[in-house]
Amino acid sequence: MKRFALLLLTWLPLFAGGQPVIDGDCSDAAWRIIGLVNTSGTSNTSFGTGNRLGLLKYHSNSTTLFLAITGEINANNNIVLFIDNQSYNGRGPNRLGENMSSVFNTVFKTTSSSCPTGGFNPSEPNGLAGARMDTDFDADFAIAFNKGNTGNTIFLDAVRFSNYTNDFLPTPTPSYLAGPHFVGTCNQSGGTAGYSINITNWNTGTNQFSFAWQNGFDPSTAPNKGMEISIPYAALTGTTIGHQLRFFVLITNADGLASNVCIPGDPGTSNLGCSFNLSTISNPGKDIFYTQPWVVLPLNFLGVSAKKEGSGVRLDWSVAEQGEANYYYMERSSDGTQFERIGLMAARDQGSVAQYDYIDKTPLEGKNIYRVVARKRNGQSVYSKTVSIENQSISPIHIFPNPAAEKIFIRMSGFAGSPCRWTLYNGLGQPVLAGTLALAQSVECLSLPASLPSGSYRLTLVSEGKVASRSLQIRR
Repeated sequence: MKRFALLLLTWLPLFAGGQPVIDGDCSDAAWRIIGLVNTSGTSNTSFGTGNRLGLLKYHSNSTTLFLAITGEINANNNIVLFIDNQSYNGRGPNRLGENMSSVFNTVFKTTSSSCPTGGFNPSEPNGLAGARMDTDFDADFAIAFNKGNTGNTIFLDAVRFSNYTNDFLPTPTPSYLAGPHFVGTCNQSGGTAGYSINITNWNTGTNQFSFAWQNGFDPSTAPNKGMEISIPYAALTGTTIGHQLRFFVLITNADGLASNVCIPGDPGTSNLGCSFNLSTISNPGKDIFYTQPWVVLPLNFLGVSAKKEGSGVRLDWSVAEQGEANYYYMERSSDGTQFERIGLMAARDQGSVAQYDYIDKTPLEGKNIYRVVARKRNGQSVYSKTVSIENQSISPIHIFPNPAAEKIFIRMSGFAGSPCRWTLYNGLGQPVLAGTLALAQSVECLSLPASLPSGSYRLTLVSEGKVASRSLQIRR
């Protein structure tokens, strides 16, 4: 078995700069480079200089995967993009299109003039339909871009591969689930086209592929020209937030005969040909033919809940993160507007979905509204939804008048007879006044300095492990 230098990094932070524009110009700041064509080894041998690749780039948000491939093809050749989702079983380990049968169109056809004999599967003349992949790569989806010998049109075809655990190789039943399917076309000058994916066993048709192409790629003078595509996760069956993806890009002819131009890796000096087997290639340092590390779809809260536990409140939340989060803040509020930080927890790498819990040992009396804030490694924050719970374990405090102007009275039966520390916070959560009562009375009076402007405030009292809080309006 060939020795692999797997880089076991499990996160790739979302790059700043907003969402890329799908226009065939792959220079948007939002893109992040995840793979590049071989630049130090061999060049394409027979497809010509009009068939080149540059970079593979990636971006994602909470709903959509974006990919960009810089490069150029001519004649009737294809740029083929393979996608492997670690959480979904497609072709199976080591396979791209192997054992696909009864396919009569697109680059995955099983009979062709370029591939008259069997390749890896001698019983079926085929191109990519007989190809094998590097160890551990499981192709789940494939997308092919083709000019079709035209000067103004790009054709897009797509395949969803089946769950290999349901295949019974080498029986002649098709070992793919949907497609190859012609999706649609765009022009070659950056015009964006969008098409619903409405394929049996794939998608209902409500989710769209959007793609665009620009001619003129040149690694020196125009390195950002090429193909851009956006794909909703919902259109990639079995794919969701938190999953890990990796990719392989290859140039072929219309029959699936493969060149030696790909991202990543270096197959050597000769075209790969028909029904090739990448796992047999030994080219130290350049014989890993899929992107590393895994690309992780962005952090997303899957759920958050709050429930009473003894005298406290337990928060539980789950998140699709795979290492993208750095730590979590737990925050609490009584009105849903002004939150205070009550806890901090380091993130843990627990696979595609991580589960956490935290106990608020001193909840507010009355309503407690909670949220969790994920702090990502790139400095961004992601907020969970809010959840609320009523807590009557602490005797209430009451403030009157409210709104107030010069002074307030605090009825504090739950704190009477004990030392008490009080703090007044402004609308930004900043303390503006504070004090200590050596022995709190049932009713206390606090004067409000004239320097305090009108606005929303919060008065918090702490006494012998008990915490109570009330909102206060000051109107001058």
